[in-house]
Amino acid sequence: MARQFDLEDTMRAWQGFLRFSKENRSFYMAVRNQVQRQVASLCSSQLLLVQRAARDLHSCADLHAAACAEIQRRLPKLALSEAAACLAHCTFKREFRPQASALVRAVVQHWNERQDLHDLKVVEVVDALVCLASWDLRPPVLGRLDEILVDRQVELKYTGNVLLWVFATRSLSRMQYRDSKWALVALDLARDKIFLEQVPFHNLCQLLEKFAELNLFDEMAYQSFAELFLAERQLFKELRDIAQVLWAFAHVGFFHPELFDALYNLILDRFEA
Repeated sequence: MARQFDLEDTMRAWQGFLRFSKENRSFYMAVRNQVQRQVASLCSSQLLLVQRAARDLHSCADLHAAACAEIQRRLPKLALSEAAACLAHCTFKREFRPQASALVRAVVQHWNERQDLHDLKVVEVVDALVCLASWDLRPPVLGRLDEILVDRQVELKYTGNVLLWVFATRSLSRMQYRDSKWALVALDLARDKIFLEQVPFHNLCQLLEKFAELNLFDEMAYQSFAELFLAERQLFKELRDIAQVLWAFAHVGFFHPELFDALYNLILDRFEA
């Protein structure tokens, strides 16, 4: 039945199923060849839909590559938000073809040459940082993206998605961007334990590690981390999380006897179990 759709009907259904693409895999598998053959006939918004679904589905690397190649061809005419969406759909995966890497680098080059990026939404900036970090890129535009986060720090703090500022900090650390102004703002946010406790526990361990990797230290912020870890120590499920926390505190020379004793006992319990 899906193969009987014309391209417009196919793309309407494609968009309708997109939120649950993995549950509707059979539809996408049935129409992917048709869409790939006619990828040049799609409008830009449809290309982004194809790119997104192909990113999330297994065995669709060729379709993702075809969409990336066509998007790169149209890049000079894309809106800023559309170019940002390209990056969100191109975060590194082993199965991606060279066209994905080429598109990411083309968008970065385009942004390097662009005068103003302030029309980007906060979530688009964070998605861009996550993508760039995944490809181990550190382009000149990084400083401008960092500045946008600083300028929008109030929006970022109250966006309702606390993971945005965590992902931004993690990505900047992964890129070893030690001149980051945003990371200093994030460290200041971490001084507020009420705000910090909104971060999921596993991400909290990662966040502390990233601050330490950037050689950033604030006693009140690290104290907030320590108190939260101590209060929620039963949530340490993996030795890796314990190791991250211990390494981070040791790296900056912050010692919290009660927490360290608790983590020591947790490690012993794991070995004796």
